[in-house]
Amino acid sequence: VSQRVREQVEQCLVFENADLLVIDKPSGMAVHAGSGLPWGLIDVLRQSRPGEYIELVHRLDRETSGCLVLARSGPALKHLSTQIREGLVDKRYLCLLNGRMQDALIEVDAPLRKVQAGDHGQVEVSSEGKPALTRFRQLQAWADCTYAEAELFTGKTHQIRVHAKHIGHPLAGDDRYAGRESIKKWKKRGLNRIFLHAHRLSLIPPTGERLTLNAPLPAALRNLLDSLE
Repeated sequence: VSQRVREQVEQCLVFENADLLVIDKPSGMAVHAGSGLPWGLIDVLRQSRPGEYIELVHRLDRETSGCLVLARSGPALKHLSTQIREGLVDKRYLCLLNGRMQDALIEVDAPLRKVQAGDHGQVEVSSEGKPALTRFRQLQAWADCTYAEAELFTGKTHQIRVHAKHIGHPLAGDDRYAGRESIKKWKKRGLNRIFLHAHRLSLIPPTGERLTLNAPLPAALRNLLDSLE
């Protein structure tokens, strides 16, 4: 991993204590190696901090930016993983949906299953899938799109992306679940990534007091919203 990338990731540090690190992950950076990628964000951190214990508590898609939590000890990993498994971590994302939401609040309770394995796999709504619950809250609306906050109550692969498609509003810039015409439309408007950002995370670290962290919307996404005015 180059020195430039190590410095970039260190500059993305949102919070650090003895138990955990929170990184505002850049879009386009995978969290771990695989599928032809020689390294991921966790490898960058391990090279920057040789000899330290660093493990992923959860994951973000490569294209998604925002708050990512890493544990700095085995007990911290166990504690934080249990919180995520039991739904005690409040995870919220900012997203831009194709089309205008019919209601200001839409709750999607639709089970999901993987139909293709691996990092480039597909996920679909299926009665044979595992339970998945997402709440979309409208923040601002235009004629052909909606800026919304998505609140995750479960943490399935591609959950927000597939649930958004399920209600007829796939995410802007989503090259896996939005149609080709949608991708072309948003590229013309200057969007070259998926509009999905993990902006808020609230959890209880091993120390016991709830910790709430925020990652501001990246400039490229903020500029796109401003251009819609």
